[in-house]
Amino acid sequence: MFAASAMATDDMDWTSIGQFKLKNAAFPTVSNYGDGSDDFLLVSSFGAVSSGQIYVVPNINEAVANNDVTALEPVELDTGGFVWPNMVKVVPMEVFGTRAIAVPDGFLVPLKTNGGIYVVEMDAEDITSVVRKVQISPSKRGFFYHMGEWVDMNGDGRLDYITARSDAKAGDGELVWFEHPEGGLDVSPWEEHVVCKGPDVAFALTTDEQFPDEVVIFAAEFFNKSLGMYRVSTIDGTFVDYRTIDNQELAEYSVTIVDLNQNGTK
Repeated sequence: MFAASAMATDDMDWTSIGQFKLKNAAFPTVSNYGDGSDDFLLVSSFGAVSSGQIYVVPNINEAVANNDVTALEPVELDTGGFVWPNMVKVVPMEVFGTRAIAVPDGFLVPLKTNGGIYVVEMDAEDITSVVRKVQISPSKRGFFYHMGEWVDMNGDGRLDYITARSDAKAGDGELVWFEHPEGGLDVSPWEEHVVCKGPDVAFALTTDEQFPDEVVIFAAEFFNKSLGMYRVSTIDGTFVDYRTIDNQELAEYSVTIVDLNQNGTK
């Protein structure tokens, strides 16, 4: 992450401050639990013939301040491994009130397709120490997950987990959310709610004042070769509406630019 060749842009110069090794590193994120603890680097690691792992790299603030990252040491979390961990993220503290990491797991590689959504609860004092690993998604053979967001989808005050999943087949992708139960991580798996077909890998979630009590999801549907906008109710977590922004058929003719917020920006 911190190793880069010296390069220049019109505005600034970039200079390397060293490097450290982490095999098969992917999806690195500078993270913080929001509880006064120091920043750290959170990294997933996976391979076609190996199990996936999650690493924490502590002390990155000090290393950057000293202009030397060569002494940084990645710590492999004791989770028992994953199939193929993707965009791992720290769980906001308001979700459980404890330190935790969300892990979307699985990929289209043979023997890696049976993924899931996991929450890794961490020690309150040691950012490298695992308390437990909980699978919140029900098992669905052949489907894998790349990312997710925490949103209260049914108005009960608890943040649920909304995500997309795929079996690498066009038309099979699903937008789905898992309902945060009163028992939190003591309950596994959580209740599943499939919103609709379509989203399969990456998406961006936002809100808009035009659509109160809804979330708006822009989904890049990789296997459908499509880009769509989905509106989902945050009253009961159900599908509201869908618009195609672009797809393979439209791409043959035109590109559409839309002022979605009616605020003059497109």
